[in-house]
Amino acid sequence: MLARTLRASPLARRAAAQRSAATHSPQQPEDHHTSSTDGGEPLVSPGFAKFVLGTIALVTLVQFENSYSAKHTKDGKSFFTRSMETYMVPEKEADRINLKQQEYAQRAAETRKLFMSGQGPELNRLKDWEQFNAGSPYNIAPGSQADVSGVKPRLD
Repeated sequence: MLARTLRASPLARRAAAQRSAATHSPQQPEDHHTSSTDGGEPLVSPGFAKFVLGTIALVTLVQFENSYSAKHTKDGKSFFTRSMETYMVPEKEADRINLKQQEYAQRAAETRKLFMSGQGPELNRLKDWEQFNAGSPYNIAPGSQADVSGVKPRLD
C-alpha cells in the first residue's frame, strides 16, 4: 500500500529522480587524470589553500600592527606584546610556581623511593607442599574407595 502511494506521489518521483541524478552524474569523466579545468577535483586541496591564505593574512596583520603601533602608541609596543604583558603570569610568579612544583615532585619521589625500597615479606618455600593437601578430597585417586562409617558430621 505504501509503495503504491510513493510511486503515485509526484514528490516521491522527484526525490527519486534527484537521487538517481546525484549517483549517476554524466559530467564526471571516467579516467583518473582529471584537473580543475575539465570539472574534476581541484589541484590544490581546500585545507592547503586555507593554510596558505591564513598564513598570508597573519603575516599581513603582524606587519600592519607593528607599523601602526610604532606610530600611534605611546610606548611603541605592539598589541600582541601589550596583551602578553597584561594577561600572562609575571616571570617572578612563574618562577615561584615552578619551584613549588619541583618541591612537590621531589617529596613525591622521596615517598615513592621509601615505599619501593622496603623489603617484602619473607617467603618460605616448602619442599614437600603436597603434605598440606593430604586430607583433601581432591587428593583421592579416581576409583579408590574409603570407609566413611566413622565420619561424624558437625551440626553447628
